[in-house]
Amino acid sequence: MDYPEGVNLSELLGIKIADKNREVIGSLSDVVFSLEKPIEITKFIAGGTALEEFLEKIKLKTDRDPVFNAADIRSFTKSSIFLNKTHNRLKEAEEQENTETRPEIRFTQLMKTKVIGKNDQKVGNIIDVHFDHDSVQFILGGGFFRDLIDNIGLVNQDEFLIREEDIIQFSNGLLKISKSKTDLEKVISKHKDHTDDHLANFEDAEFAL
Repeated sequence: MDYPEGVNLSELLGIKIADKNREVIGSLSDVVFSLEKPIEITKFIAGGTALEEFLEKIKLKTDRDPVFNAADIRSFTKSSIFLNKTHNRLKEAEEQENTETRPEIRFTQLMKTKVIGKNDQKVGNIIDVHFDHDSVQFILGGGFFRDLIDNIGLVNQDEFLIREEDIIQFSNGLLKISKSKTDLEKVISKHKDHTDDHLANFEDAEFAL
């Protein structure tokens, strides 16, 4: 399917979802990814109000969040999702999870996934998901280089996007990639040197004024 291009999933959580009759049925509260290649979103979950979600979390209310897949979407933008089905034709989250046989993981669980490099060294965590037209890519962050990439603004740099071809193993709680810790340290060092040179040149020019 075509995703909104150049946007991260965290920015889409909370956008309104409307059914075939343009009735708002909730907002995007979570998505489900396959753990098998191709890595893609298999389901979207429409959540209710904050109070409803809290009551469901503490088991005081049955989880009846509507669930839909890519085939149910008529249009998907950065601000809304319109479906080609009516609300009453959608399944519920609990019902879907009880019948699913493929290995899957929710976005809210994905954020806890540890990322290790090809030498089995921990290199960070998945901090978000980036959409690129017809594919999804995981954004690597945290770990040993968290402060560096935060300070020099490299979170969305191309080198820190985990593509499907980078993935060696993907299971609940663990993502192994073909990049090593050394590879990533070199990337950070290169960008840090470039940023330091840029700042030095800027300060020199400002002083000259």
